[in-house]
Amino acid sequence: MIYRLILTLCACCELLNFQVAHATSSEIVDAVHKTASKISTEHIPQSDTVIHFTLHKGALKQNLQRLLDEHSEQHIFWEVSEHHKIAIDVEVTAFNIYQLVNEIISPYKQPSQIKAKFYGNKIVRFYYDDSDSLMKLTR
Repeated sequence: MIYRLILTLCACCELLNFQVAHATSSEIVDAVHKTASKISTEHIPQSDTVIHFTLHKGALKQNLQRLLDEHSEQHIFWEVSEHHKIAIDVEVTAFNIYQLVNEIISPYKQPSQIKAKFYGNKIVRFYYDDSDSLMKLTR
């Protein structure tokens, strides 16, 4: 009997796919642990790891690009206004790059909330969450 297991660690990891022939459940667990230990964990949240990033006064887009250049290999696909600004220099901290990006964009609610979506092909899409405006139109 061949067991086929697929693990997904997070949205940006590739699927792990391996086969174990005539395995007991403990052998399967061992195989999962061995395979999972080979994966880079730089973007998986670690409770004792904190990322510090200083936002500089100026354009939001340039600050996010600098963040992604320094802490990941992600590229920006920008679908929001170029007019969003950072008013003063400020340090932001989080446990991973996803939390850090969300901390930075969460105050930007006009004209709609800015959202970020991380894709597996090393692209981060920044866009407006138009669900609020769609809800207002349907009332």
